[in-house]
Amino acid sequence: MDQKTLPEPKKKSQRKRLSANKSKKESSKKKRIVKKPIGIFFKFILFILKVFFILLVAIGISGGGLLTGIVYGYLSTTVPVQPEQLEIRTGLTSYIYDADGNIIMELTGSQNINRIPITYDQMPLYLEQAFIAIEDERFYNHIGIDTRRILSSVYSIVKNRGRIMQGGSTITQQVVKHVTGKWDQSIERKVQEWYNAILLERKYDKKRILTLYANVINEGNGCYGVQAAANYYFDKDVSELSLAECAVLAAIPNAPSTYNPATEKGREEVQFRMKLVLDKMLELGFIDKKEYDSALNEKLEYKFVRKTAIEKPTTYFVDHVLNEVINDLIEQKNITRSIAESMVYNNGYKIYTTMDPFIQSAMDTIFMDPSYFPVKDENGNTINKEAEKYGEIPQAGMVIIDPYTGYVKAMYGGNGEKTISRAYNRATQAKRQPGSSFKPIAVYAPAMDLKLIQPATVIDDVPVYLDEKNPDTIYPTNYVKNQYRGLTSIRYGIKVSTNVVSARVWKEILGYENCLAYLKKVGIDREGEIFHDTVSVSLGGLRTGVSPMEMAAAYTPFVNSGIYSPPTTYTRVVDIDGNVILDNRPEYTVAYSEETAFLMRSVLREVVTPKNSPFGGQWAGGGTAASYICIKNGAIDVAGKTGTTSDDLDKWFVGFTPYYTAAVWYGYDNKIRPIKLTNAEYNQAMIIWNAVMNLIHQDLPDAKFPEPPANIVTRDVCIFSGKIATENCKNDPRGNCVKTEYFVRGTEPSYEDVCDVHVKAKVCTASKDIWGRYLLANPYCDPSTVVEKVFILRDVPWIPSNPNEPIVEDMYYELPAGEYCTHHKPPVTGDGAAINIPPVGNNPNPPSETSQTPPIAEHTPEDEDNVDIGEGIQIDKPPLADRNEEETTPEQEPITSGEVA
Repeated sequence: MDQKTLPEPKKKSQRKRLSANKSKKESSKKKRIVKKPIGIFFKFILFILKVFFILLVAIGISGGGLLTGIVYGYLSTTVPVQPEQLEIRTGLTSYIYDADGNIIMELTGSQNINRIPITYDQMPLYLEQAFIAIEDERFYNHIGIDTRRILSSVYSIVKNRGRIMQGGSTITQQVVKHVTGKWDQSIERKVQEWYNAILLERKYDKKRILTLYANVINEGNGCYGVQAAANYYFDKDVSELSLAECAVLAAIPNAPSTYNPATEKGREEVQFRMKLVLDKMLELGFIDKKEYDSALNEKLEYKFVRKTAIEKPTTYFVDHVLNEVINDLIEQKNITRSIAESMVYNNGYKIYTTMDPFIQSAMDTIFMDPSYFPVKDENGNTINKEAEKYGEIPQAGMVIIDPYTGYVKAMYGGNGEKTISRAYNRATQAKRQPGSSFKPIAVYAPAMDLKLIQPATVIDDVPVYLDEKNPDTIYPTNYVKNQYRGLTSIRYGIKVSTNVVSARVWKEILGYENCLAYLKKVGIDREGEIFHDTVSVSLGGLRTGVSPMEMAAAYTPFVNSGIYSPPTTYTRVVDIDGNVILDNRPEYTVAYSEETAFLMRSVLREVVTPKNSPFGGQWAGGGTAASYICIKNGAIDVAGKTGTTSDDLDKWFVGFTPYYTAAVWYGYDNKIRPIKLTNAEYNQAMIIWNAVMNLIHQDLPDAKFPEPPANIVTRDVCIFSGKIATENCKNDPRGNCVKTEYFVRGTEPSYEDVCDVHVKAKVCTASKDIWGRYLLANPYCDPSTVVEKVFILRDVPWIPSNPNEPIVEDMYYELPAGEYCTHHKPPVTGDGAAINIPPVGNNPNPPSETSQTPPIAEHTPEDEDNVDIGEGIQIDKPPLADRNEEETTPEQEPITSGEVA
């Protein structure tokens, strides 16, 4: 039987009931118009007092004044339901615009596959009756709350000693709960819900309230509202549902996870509750016995289909904008997520984004080119067998930001073409370990801003023991195992990404409190995760990782004179009437001084610069990205920092030009197990970054970074002492060690503060120590074998803690203090005894009782390759590293959750 042609007696009965209700509402309309809100307020208090009086009597409590005060307090703090919380429209298309004002996406209700609003006329009568029967049988007769159900709930509270175990919510109350998002089980919340329900009924008619209910209820499996549920469960429009199907949709909202047709157990449960719905509909006269039996015997066919009118999936940028707008609506309008989503998709909004179509197109081109995500080498061999074994492909995420505004110009969140909407966005959602790309913002920039260090500050890169939990274990190590360079300036420690330098600055100079404070300044809050012993943070080892968007934004102050602005993807949202409902103009804060920003630009340029000083000796001394990063053949300045985790799970490059800041992460999703990147994949983050940035800069004017601020001064200093250079510095056996360095005025060395690391000494070429260093000449050396050379001499001698420690590279250039030629000996006396005369005059630091002798290693010079340090002197050299130096969280320190190790 057709649901619109009910048996005449029942149809008349129902119409009579509805008509009576309508007449009743019309007869009281005038009275309700003239009633003052204050009257409603105190009448409601009286009603609540009656309910509470029953409750208090039942549990033996007295005190009317106290009770009145409690109720008044509850009601006075009630926030009425706002009109925008109920603003669910249909048939209005929302538009998303790029930065040039072009429409990049049209949004309709059917595109929001989880919620598709309907009007009252679209709701079948059976569905209306089913909801009323099972949820609120006196819906058309109460004022928003049902006193009989409330008293039943009060009885339940008394019976359960104050615990709310039984609901007494009407359909109107459920609408209030859904639109406010308040579900906590408390008496205060319940009283406020009752009050809001009464106010709602006074403002809207029953049809509007029932329609709101049908559009906001949770129908399970991600479906909100009856239209989305009808599509998903039965592949039908809601108007086409049968009586049995309507009963199912009325049954599910009571407990969507229990009454879940998608599971075998859930189908049994929903079948049982569907019968309860039909029983109640029969009892109330909504259906007759024949309809009842027919519905019970109907074989339900569940389809589980997601219906959508989307022909093309949303982009990563649009996905993120939608998330941002929805979250901001929730926060600013005090509405639930489901209501906010409906407003975005159905209310005809105009959403203005920051996306630059040219930059986004360039990024799309690179990310959809499979050559940037290699899985086979030129011979057809698999590059990463572990990835192939576990069915994974390499992934990446990239974000480009205008550093002067904080506006995000483009983003991409994965390998290849995006095929679905709301896909996982690695540009914004991936929280990965940043490795050494974190050092500039966690260590170096904060320490420079506090004037604790300068680019010329020298730190000794030697084996250290900074893990408090394992004090006998070397920690951290550098990326190339057992390689320590010795005296290293901040500039060159950043250039080659030395772990020991950043860890010692963090631990011994900066401190974790300053680190935390400065990270917050650039939008990365790790309060509660970083402590005095969390040295791993100085290497990029975090409990909670970071996204490419966070990293790109954190580097923007280096370009914009120290000023930070949170990454912004949309500027405003305007409603159909032209009202600005969300204004998202950026807020600017000072993260660093202008001088610090300049110094960081200067040192980060070293990362993309080849070897340009004697630092590193004949070993690697070029920047870690020097072979891969160059914009417009050098016509546009560029700077940045590489990042690698110690287990090779993550590769980063975060950098900037005078125009843009950008970050790229490259790795695998690690769905089943961690997958290490192979040698052939190590440089892909830099390659992708360079490719995209060259495309977007190709037509831009040549540009250099700004000149130094007025408060920056220069000095010619020695790169191994940080002090005013001398002639000895120019004659270091590794090369000229003099560099014109930048300082913030007041931190520069005085002209009297000259280098004391380089010293001259006379040595004998006829005698060497075990390191191949010529020993100091004694008075008996043949003048033809005596030469004067320049050595280094540490202020604080490096003495190995144990004989197994790796040897520091600059040890080969250190003065062999206290060791003299053993080849030339004094003349022998008549009785054959040697005369030992202490040598004098040729040692700038004559031996004393406190002098330290060089350490003795367990191997001999013959174990290693020979290296010529000049003038025919041969010394030993550690093995060469055959790949770019990088580093991150070393294995020695315990890894916190979220850190890859």
